[in-house]
Amino acid sequence: MVRSWRRWLGIALPVTAAAGWVLFVPPPPHLLAALVNRFPTAVLSGSETDAGMTRVFKRSLQLYVGSALASYLAARIEARGESDETILLRIMERVRGVVLNQQQVPHAARTWSSLASGLGYCDQINGEAARVASHHFRRAQIYALYDTVRHSSPHSIGRVWSGARRDWLYFDASGDKPVIFSKGRSGAPAFVDARGHDIATRGRVAVELYSLPGWVMNEYRPSVAGHIAAALSERFSHPSMPAVEARNEGARTQSSSPSAPVPGPIPSAQAKNDPAPWAVDDGVFERVAAAYAAARLAHLLGGAPNRAAYLASAGDVTLHDTRAAEFGSAARVFAAAQ
Repeated sequence: MVRSWRRWLGIALPVTAAAGWVLFVPPPPHLLAALVNRFPTAVLSGSETDAGMTRVFKRSLQLYVGSALASYLAARIEARGESDETILLRIMERVRGVVLNQQQVPHAARTWSSLASGLGYCDQINGEAARVASHHFRRAQIYALYDTVRHSSPHSIGRVWSGARRDWLYFDASGDKPVIFSKGRSGAPAFVDARGHDIATRGRVAVELYSLPGWVMNEYRPSVAGHIAAALSERFSHPSMPAVEARNEGARTQSSSPSAPVPGPIPSAQAKNDPAPWAVDDGVFERVAAAYAAARLAHLLGGAPNRAAYLASAGDVTLHDTRAAEFGSAARVFAAAQ
């Protein structure tokens, strides 16, 4: 009996330690690179059409990879002695530099890590900014704005709790200009002069949208375990709120209720930047995904875009696969930004 107990203890302790390491500690860069390079198509393809264990594996992998990438970005943001507004602006600028929106590269909405893919809609981009912000702020959330007249959500933003202000700071990293504001009782935004770098190719967001009320879609934590706990808490604590399922850390959301609003892309970009007709060639996609994943890791872990790596991933793009063409377009944009 004692030997059996010791044997089970000898198994349980290493398993518990390994699970704790995965859930609470970001992997070293070389292990993260090995994981992404081993499963590039799983990291860079959406899980919305998958089912069963394939869906569970993809979402778990993308959660783990996205959380690790956010921790590396957060570690490079200087925050000591800075105001909350300055820290938030630096986070937004960092994310805006590594994730392109639908105005810059037309693409289909997918459930993936936008830090890994480099592509995202408004809720994905602001969701990734909130994930990075969770390393510097006590609370970081993504927030769906709701139009009570049209009964729809035209845009999604983020917000963090400012200890200095004792209030929420709202932000929008998706459009041409990084936006930070607070909200009074009337809901009208009071803008903070953030003075970030404008990116004229990202599209303009209608300022009046920021006065709309809304609800919290996701709360972010600086670890995988924390994020899972926050997601479970939100789901069970607010059963009466619109049931919104976050497609793996801030991806464009989809409601599980037909009557609940579904956040969309930047309004000005939606009409003229629809993706091209769909085409599929798995062989082309696998080759491009492997090269593009390597370029993304070199960019995110190295701190600057690797022009040669991005161009190498764009060189094999053909019109035979829409997903590959999207990554090729993104690769050329990142290569030109060097």
